[in-house]
Amino acid sequence: MNLIIRKETQKDYNGIAETCLLAFRKRKPGPDFFREMILGDVLRHVKNYDNDLALVAEVEGIIVGYALFVPVDMYIRGELVKAVNLSPLAVHPEYQSLGVGGKLLMEGHKVAKEKGYAMSTLFGEKDYYPRFGYRAKMFSPSGLKISKENLPQVFTEIIERPVEPQDIKEIVEIWHNWNKDEPLAVFPGNNFLDWVSHEREFTASTLIKEGKIIGYIRYEVERPWVMMSLIGKNKESTSEILAHVGKKIEHTEAEFVHIPLNPSLDLVKDYLDCNYIPNVFMSIYGMIKILDEYNQTVLDYFSYIEESEENVAIFNSPPAIEWA
Repeated sequence: MNLIIRKETQKDYNGIAETCLLAFRKRKPGPDFFREMILGDVLRHVKNYDNDLALVAEVEGIIVGYALFVPVDMYIRGELVKAVNLSPLAVHPEYQSLGVGGKLLMEGHKVAKEKGYAMSTLFGEKDYYPRFGYRAKMFSPSGLKISKENLPQVFTEIIERPVEPQDIKEIVEIWHNWNKDEPLAVFPGNNFLDWVSHEREFTASTLIKEGKIIGYIRYEVERPWVMMSLIGKNKESTSEILAHVGKKIEHTEAEFVHIPLNPSLDLVKDYLDCNYIPNVFMSIYGMIKILDEYNQTVLDYFSYIEESEENVAIFNSPPAIEWA
């Protein structure tokens, strides 16, 4: 088999979509496999997209595999770490178990390391990716939950509206305040498209009180008690936002609001003026591979996770990769 690994071109897009659809059609129920088909299209318009990290596997002019590593800014206790997130990795069914995926991975790791990225993250198969240096249980996709009856009862008029470009500067400032001590935080970015949801199942909103921005939320449209993000400007604003969420779900089947916040952080303990239940589990599918073995910040993070099962971190996916 004469296998060629190279970076994608526009002419490859149809073959990439076909390969992704066929690779995931039997593994993912319902419409989820269709998401994998269009995932590359979604991620190509992210500002951090790097064509050098979008790789295809080709045999005799036919696309048989695809790997997309998207650059992301990670903050480890306030220290910026350049990383990549892998999704998708797809191999045409007729070429699976022939080493195509492994060659895409190794080439992607090589290129990412050469470009100065310190680590690679992914949610993936626990029996596959560790073969290529990924370590499982490196972060949790969930954080805490608050029962409906424990949500703050604050009677303040809040306006919820779609995120606008002029909101981004203040939202970014709020985000950094929330995540300055987080063991691992994925920064969405400084641009408008970094903060708006990329599909109709999710919505992202700016929250306004008396004409001023007090926070940001992103959640599932059909299940508004499942938060992808919730950050308030201060303790008072956070209570008002939680009360606002309570009103949204008042007449729903929900028993809890689920929020990806780290319950071990002092700021979370201070800002959440209500009883909450830690809901953290270090997922066997949440993996990290070290690309720069001399990056002390990354090494310290691995040591932190290894020290104790009580040491946790939350992987709060930004909009661009919220369903990657």
